[in-house]
Amino acid sequence: MTERARIAHLLRRAGLGASEAELDYYERLGYRGAVDALMSYDKVHEDYSGLLAQIRGDAPQLRMPHVKAWWVARLLSTRRPLQERMVLFWHNHFATSASKVNRADLMLAQNETFRRLALGSFREILLAVSRDPAMLLWLDNHLNRKGKPNENFARELLELFTLGIGNYTEQDVKEAARAFTGWTLRPQVGFQFVPALHDDGEKQFLGQRGNLNGTDIIDILVRHPKTAELLCAKLFRFFAYEQPEPAVLRALMRTYFDSGYQVGAVVRQILLSEAFISPKAVRTMVKSPVDYVIGTLRCVGLAHQVTRAIQAQVVPRAVIALLRGADIAMQRMGMSLFYPPSVKGWDWGQAWITSATMVERLRFAESLANPRTLGRAVLPALQARFGELGDEQLLEQLSTLLDASLNDDTRRAILRTVQKTSAGSAPKLSTMLRLICASADYQFM
Repeated sequence: MTERARIAHLLRRAGLGASEAELDYYERLGYRGAVDALMSYDKVHEDYSGLLAQIRGDAPQLRMPHVKAWWVARLLSTRRPLQERMVLFWHNHFATSASKVNRADLMLAQNETFRRLALGSFREILLAVSRDPAMLLWLDNHLNRKGKPNENFARELLELFTLGIGNYTEQDVKEAARAFTGWTLRPQVGFQFVPALHDDGEKQFLGQRGNLNGTDIIDILVRHPKTAELLCAKLFRFFAYEQPEPAVLRALMRTYFDSGYQVGAVVRQILLSEAFISPKAVRTMVKSPVDYVIGTLRCVGLAHQVTRAIQAQVVPRAVIALLRGADIAMQRMGMSLFYPPSVKGWDWGQAWITSATMVERLRFAESLANPRTLGRAVLPALQARFGELGDEQLLEQLSTLLDASLNDDTRRAILRTVQKTSAGSAPKLSTMLRLICASADYQFM
């Protein structure tokens, strides 16, 4: 694999798709330098301070469509792609849905918490999520009080966020719930610990006894080997492939403990591992709707429109329509941001492809190549750049632009179809763009 191919793979998995200019930039850094640059995102200046107000406009109340469009704009335009990918990871790990929370401001705040702590200490993010108002509402811990413990949060904390099912008892759930009593929510205040609602009696949790509170439970959990195993395996699957080899997983768990539970240290080790760039990893992961829609739009250059609007602090209707259109497309493909289907989050991998969601991917490809819809913002620039090329050269250039790896059968099928298209470079370019994005090969990253 060439250095450029390695870095393209890195940007697909640890980024959100890349334009040719971005790929050129990271290639100049070399692979290790590219990893360092992606992980050192705090050195990259970004200013989204006025974006939400521009999207909200004159609306009297912040609503979820505003917040969804705001995150889509960040996904499209960010110069910190690994940070946004980690926000996506945590959104799925601590899956919280606006359908129950019903507060756009709280969902926005949780999203910003994931961004702020993206690669930091797992202890810190676990503690922050346990106090997060959206999570308190989502898993009912705002109702958890002495004498009437609510076990919803404690159960998911153990089953999904840390240990994994089978590594704790029902008594551990009950004792953890008691420990989190009094961690509640006050209007206009947010998280508040209310001592009068807290059960300060002795508890026994995972073999440890004492007057344990919620922070004590978190400290016990982050030190537990099963927490390290669950988190490291989930991060590996998110970036590399489904089943990490035992030796690979053990090495990641050592890093988790040696670093003091630093998520960034584990992610860096994954990205620099031989496993990450092995044949088992490259082009074997089904694109999520975010990777398919956002990645494609970034590759064809539509991110520049969003970036220019953000810099000018004027978001025109055409850009807002683009943001909402991208969100709707992802929703139809099975991924509505801020609305995970359950506390378990989304099923990834092959689960993204069904007969229904594949139809929606084809619909998106059609829209991208249609000069009367999304293609209106895409095709003129592509025509100016590639309009004079022959069919084979055009296919090569578009494949490169889209970071598409097409097998020989796919290439021949596309060329045969294009040759039947009516004369003229514009119809051929449109047809080829649609066929590449609709191809089976393009669904993998």
